[in-house]
Amino acid sequence: MKYIKIETENKSGNILREILKDAKIQDYYYKIGFNEIHVDLFNSEKDEDLFEYDIIEGDELKEIVDNEELQYYMIFLDLFAFKKREKISEIKNLEQLKKSKCEFFLMCWDVSYFLIGVQDEEILQIIKNNCKEINYKFEEIPESRALEMIDLY
Repeated sequence: MKYIKIETENKSGNILREILKDAKIQDYYYKIGFNEIHVDLFNSEKDEDLFEYDIIEGDELKEIVDNEELQYYMIFLDLFAFKKREKISEIKNLEQLKKSKCEFFLMCWDVSYFLIGVQDEEILQIIKNNCKEINYKFEEIPESRALEMIDLY
C-alpha cells in the first residue's frame, strides 16, 4: 500500500470531489467509520447526514463525489474501500486494518488533514494530480510514518 498525506483549506465545499474526482471509486464497497460531516442545506433547517448508511456501494459514493452542488463541512471521516465480493471487515484499530482486505482508505481529521492509503497506483496518481490542480499540499510518505499517524476510532 502507498500512502499520501494531504493538507487542505479549512472550508466547506465538496472536498471528496476535489480529492477523488476521476478515481475509479465506483469499483468498491465502502465502510464508513467515525465521521462528523455537516451538510449545508440551503432553505432548510433540517440537519442531514452525508452518508445514510455505514456501508455504501461505490456508485453511491460516486454520486456524492460527482454532485457539484453538494456542500458540506467535513470535520472527521474514516472511509475504507473493499473490492466487491470481498468481506467488509470492522476496522477500529491498526491491527484490524492490517489484517483486513481494505484496498483503499481515506481518513480526515480536524477538517484539513487527510491520510490516504491505496493499493492501486492509478488511483494514487489521480489523487496527486487533483491535489496539484487545486494547490493542496501533499506528500507521499513511507508506511512507518503513515502508521504513526493512524488513529482509528
